[in-house]
Amino acid sequence: MKRILLAAVILFGVWITLGDTATRADAPLDISAITAVAINGEASSVDITTAPEQPYRASLARHRSGWFARWNSVWSYDDCSDSSRMRIDGSLLRIDVGMSSWFGMSDCRYDIRLNVPRDTAVAIHQQALSARLGGEFSAVTIDAKAADISMVGHAGTISVNSDALRLRMGLDKSGKPEAATISARMLEADLDFAAAPALSYTVTAKASFVDTARSSTPNAPVSLTITGEFVHATIR
Repeated sequence: MKRILLAAVILFGVWITLGDTATRADAPLDISAITAVAINGEASSVDITTAPEQPYRASLARHRSGWFARWNSVWSYDDCSDSSRMRIDGSLLRIDVGMSSWFGMSDCRYDIRLNVPRDTAVAIHQQALSARLGGEFSAVTIDAKAADISMVGHAGTISVNSDALRLRMGLDKSGKPEAATISARMLEADLDFAAAPALSYTVTAKASFVDTARSSTPNAPVSLTITGEFVHATIR
């Protein structure tokens, strides 16, 4: 009888965790008055928009990944639900992403989804990052060891620094000043500035291939500065 009860407890624990390999933490935060977002930590997938027709929101989802993600049981459960924090400091939304469980049976993947007011400043400092930004921002600053970034919209200043960077960027507001500075040891970039009548740009690298039909216009209100070691960029 004891063996039957023990087996039932183990199976129940496995069944519970099989249904809980993905957990969500929708923060009950009022972000309608924030003017800045700061994201720090190890690694995450980030999606930030400034869509005025949609409600403001700030959500964080945690997913287990790895070989043993679906087989956590009462014997091997390493909870990652408390490894991250999201809070408001004045007008700043601060998100701290926890470390992955390198010595656990599975790792935690963090997904951050935000819809924030227009002209919010965004700063992201992480080891590894996948980010999608869409809308109007006052400033975007990204610092990561490895990053895959897609941005469509407008920002007064854009600064991206990474060792290995894949970047897709599109400017969709003409007539607004914009300064983009990109620094990476290895860079693959597709940059669309077609909405800007004039563009001032410079590329400095040890080895580079730049595909563009645009000429650089000194002192243009929209500027692009690229520095790196190995650069492959398309500029439209």
